[in-house]
Amino acid sequence: MQTERHQHGYDLHGLRRISDYTGLSIWKVRDLVADRKIPVARIGGVFFARSRSLLQWMEKHEAENNANVAR
Repeated sequence: MQTERHQHGYDLHGLRRISDYTGLSIWKVRDLVADRKIPVARIGGVFFARSRSLLQWMEKHEAENNANVAR
């Protein structure tokens, strides 16, 4: 199965799935994956988010955002 690729080799289908799941833009997800801030597995060039790790990341991210808003 061919995956749609961004010009820099990113798996757009995988990024789109993570984007849909997190509610973040696909470009924000791409940057977070590139910075290794979103825990993903790369299997055969396709990104798969580890559900439990991604949920933990989202909870931490949301807590940080809430703390920043409270300031």
